[in-house]
Amino acid sequence: MIVGAGIFAVPAALAASVGPYSPVAFLACGFAVGAVAICFAEGGSRVPTSGGVYGLVEAALGPLMGYIAGTLLWVGCVLACGGVTAALGDVVASIFSPPLVAPVRSVVIVGVVGGIGLVNIGGVARGARLVSTATAVKLVPLMIFIVAGATAIHASSFSQTVHLDLQGLGRAVILGVFAFAGMETSLCASGEVREPNRTIPRALGIALLSTTVLYVAIQLFLKRLIDR
Repeated sequence: MIVGAGIFAVPAALAASVGPYSPVAFLACGFAVGAVAICFAEGGSRVPTSGGVYGLVEAALGPLMGYIAGTLLWVGCVLACGGVTAALGDVVASIFSPPLVAPVRSVVIVGVVGGIGLVNIGGVARGARLVSTATAVKLVPLMIFIVAGATAIHASSFSQTVHLDLQGLGRAVILGVFAFAGMETSLCASGEVREPNRTIPRALGIALLSTTVLYVAIQLFLKRLIDR
């Protein structure tokens, strides 16, 4: 859930914001999000209810705050999906001539959102298969990129070429935190987890650590690719 399509668009924008410090930005954001993950791990192990973050907030602060948290989670998911889909549309449209960019982008956005919607209307089992397939589709090229890039990195790739300012740092923080979003969505099924007091904290810890390593590696090798 954390490694989404956004990782194909975020690294370039992050490098443009803070230059060679972009891997450090991912480390810092991973550390910051880790503090949130600890809270989720503690709450998920104690209150293993379906609903995730709003289930935890409701148990701690009452139904009104739970409703607000649930609404914010829903809005956040809609905005994140919209942002990622728009980025995908931009990437696909970039290979076409200028007159076709706008219509191709629109077709991609409508097709992706509509296609996922149709799959989920067909039932939970189909949605689960789509998630499994999409996970493999997005992870395989990332791993190939890391393996191929590991032999091409050198120190000269990390010379400072971007002027650091508060605007760039702020943008880097937003991009980094956005890339780590997703664990709160996976907790929506906490009520179906076996041994939640062990499984949820362990899963969150492994997910955040492995994702941080993956993102930093992608950012390191992307800088070398940009130099070429």
